Amino acid sequence: MRYGQWWRDHRRAFWQVFHPGQVNEYHDAERGFAHELLANLLESPQDFEQHLRL
Repeated sequence: MRYGQWWRDHRRAFWQVFHPGQVNEYHDAERGFAHELLANLLESPQDFEQHLRL
């Protein structure tokens, strides 16, 4: 199966953002979002679906 230039360009762009070394830089943001989600769930658990959408 041959891959075209479009596929190679998109794979390269994806790799630049999601390669293992880069993903480590997202940990602080992920932790912050997780803390915010948990605080919202503690405050109003009945709105859990809305909290997950935000």
